[in-house]
This record gives sequence, C-alpha cells and structure tokens, in this order.
Amino acid sequence: MLWARFGLYVADPTPIHSAVRSIYAVNQLGFGQLAAVVHLLETMVSPGEDGDALSNAERKAVAKADEWLKHNQPIPHEEVLAEFGLTMADWEKMGQEPLPEETSRRNG
Repeated sequence: MLWARFGLYVADPTPIHSAVRSIYAVNQLGFGQLAAVVHLLETMVSPGEDGDALSNAERKAVAKADEWLKHNQPIPHEEVLAEFGLTMADWEKMGQEPLPEETSRRNG
C-alpha cells in the first residue's frame, strides 16, 4: 500500500489522499491564484461579519419578531409586496434579473 511506504498506517487513506492531492494542486498555482485560495480557505474556517453567527442586535431583532408572532398573524408576502406596488410575478422576475453592479462587472 502506498501509504505504508511512507509510514502511514490508516484504515481509510481517503483523507490523506485528498490532502496530498490538494498540496500538489496548490503547488501548481500562481501567486494571484494562491492568494485567492488562501482567502477562500480563511473565509471557510473563520467566518467574519458575514458568517452564520448572529450579532447581539440580530439576536434581539429575531427575539422581537418571535414575540410579535406570538400575538399576531404573519403578514403574507403578497400583502407586503402590494404595499410597494409589486405582485408575486414582479418578485419572481426581479429574482431572475442580475443586480446592476453584477451587470457592470460582467460587461466591464
């Protein structure tokens, strides 16, 4: 077994194989690509402000909304959209259209 030649005796060599493959791939990257991969990995292992953790203000807002729902009926999405002069069809169409900054980046 290949792993035994290196003194690695494991029941499942898949994680080691993946690690070796990733090291090999990283060694093939240029400086700019490597910087991008490092940034991606750092984002994955330590979520920042945009991570899944809620701030105290967000926790309070969720608690306030939960308390409100104990005493009130939920407001249908269609009703909220109507307050802005929109329909569900408008909402669905908006969901398919790119944001303005996405369009300019693609074309620029």
